[in-house]
Amino acid sequence: RALCGGGGEALLREVVRRCSSWHAPVGEMLAETAAGSVWGTPLCDRAPMQHRSKQAGRARGGGAQAGEAQPSPWASRVTLLGDAAHAMTPFKGQGANQTLVDAALLGNLLAAALAGRGEGGTASALARYEREMCDKAEPKVAASRRAALLYHSAAALEPGSYGVSGVPAEEAAALLAELSRRGVTASDAGALEARAVAAWSESSS
Repeated sequence: RALCGGGGEALLREVVRRCSSWHAPVGEMLAETAAGSVWGTPLCDRAPMQHRSKQAGRARGGGAQAGEAQPSPWASRVTLLGDAAHAMTPFKGQGANQTLVDAALLGNLLAAALAGRGEGGTASALARYEREMCDKAEPKVAASRRAALLYHSAAALEPGSYGVSGVPAEEAAALLAELSRRGVTASDAGALEARAVAAWSESSS
């Protein structure tokens, strides 16, 4: 939090310090980065949103009759979508996607209710929207939270934590060692894939 509070210049200095030994072109990219374009913020998500629902209860002080459905605590015509309903960390890249899914779902359900195609009108449409929205979004919230914990742990620096597409898991470590021996790195840019494939083919033959 203290580093984030220092602004873009402080953040950029820290990134440059931490990445000083990284391969090209990382250094050049950082040198061309404007401090005003750098920002940092604490990461946060939220617990699942409570659904609006009818709850059966007993009569209290002259209220509803015994066994009659009680008014929902969420009787408002106001609802939420996107981060307001299910904020998540950015490490699964799903925040904006889920907002678009929410908007489409809410629009379709309200349109059907207003056209008389659904039972229960607007109230029922909102209840169904919130239920389906949470069912879709909450797994993404949980997965994003797990990813945030992983990427900010020591395990994120272990080569064995990551796989290589098309390479059996048990052979990935050997391939990474061979790439390191040959000096194959991200600095190879457009030639990276060809060099990596050649190393894999030759070492596994």
